[in-house]
Amino acid sequence: MGVKRMMINKAYKFRIYPNQAQATLI
Repeated sequence: MGVKRMMINKAYKFRIYPNQAQATLI
C-alpha cells in the first residue's frame, strides 16, 4: 500500500515537473 502510494506520488510529480523528475532520475 505504501509502495503504491509512493509510485503514484512519483508519477504525479513527474506529470507536473517532468524536467525535475528526469534530472532526478539521471
